[in-house]
Amino acid sequence: MNKHKEFTIAWVILVSIVLAGVVVGYVYFIKNDFDQTEKTGLIIFAVLSVLIVLNFYGLTVEISGDTIKVYFGFGLISKKIKFEKIEAVEAVTNPWYYGWGVRIISNGMMFNVTGTKAIEISYKNSSRVFRIGTKNPQRLVEEINSRIS
Repeated sequence: MNKHKEFTIAWVILVSIVLAGVVVGYVYFIKNDFDQTEKTGLIIFAVLSVLIVLNFYGLTVEISGDTIKVYFGFGLISKKIKFEKIEAVEAVTNPWYYGWGVRIISNGMMFNVTGTKAIEISYKNSSRVFRIGTKNPQRLVEEINSRIS
């Protein structure tokens, strides 16, 4: 079967970090007489901001062979699911309070970077589920169903 790959950019995370960086940069240029503690704080903020952006700039779903791989950013935070472990998959709508990022939800786990549309994967030997946020849940459901049936 062909490889299927879908990428969703995390606009909210990117815009938030950029706005915070602009505010910190503005303060830095307005106030030039920082002591060592303030400079250290700015450096820590800058490093953390870069790490957050690198880890959460988007969500990628790759379907190939016998596996679904879902990962944030460059792949430090990821999950692999073998098709043989999948019982069912369906399109769902997340409640707004599920939010974005890596989430523990009432019946499992969720990876999401934007919106409330998602797919929910049910496992054969577990009552736990895994949700993946996506802009086009129906297409992803069809792609997975074509490989598990």
